[in-house]
Amino acid sequence: MDGLSESNSFVKKIIEDGYRNAVNKAVWTFEFLYAIHKITAVSKLTSSLVSYFIKPGIEKKIIQLNPKKIVLFHFFLIKPVYEIIEKHHLDIPVITVVTDPFTAHPIWFLQKGQNYIVFSDLLREK
Repeated sequence: MDGLSESNSFVKKIIEDGYRNAVNKAVWTFEFLYAIHKITAVSKLTSSLVSYFIKPGIEKKIIQLNPKKIVLFHFFLIKPVYEIIEKHHLDIPVITVVTDPFTAHPIWFLQKGQNYIVFSDLLREK
């Protein structure tokens, strides 16, 4: 499922359109945000803010669908999914697919104890 499908349209717009515009029209904005999020405190704050807004929709879907396994493809989904699983004492394995092929952003690794799939030996070694 799309982790943003049940979220507030304003939040979805900021995340999706903000990323698209930063990459296509204001590369310096993307570079700045990427760099500043290498600071753990900034990454944790952003992750918490995004999680706050998207968690209710994700929680509703997890409870409704009762999946046998969850596979994550975006770092913004990691925090809310693990919080939901812990809150409801669910025994659902989670696999995180790190979609950055060679130099993954540190925000992927804020949640300790994850099971990862990475796309290169170089990334696995890092």
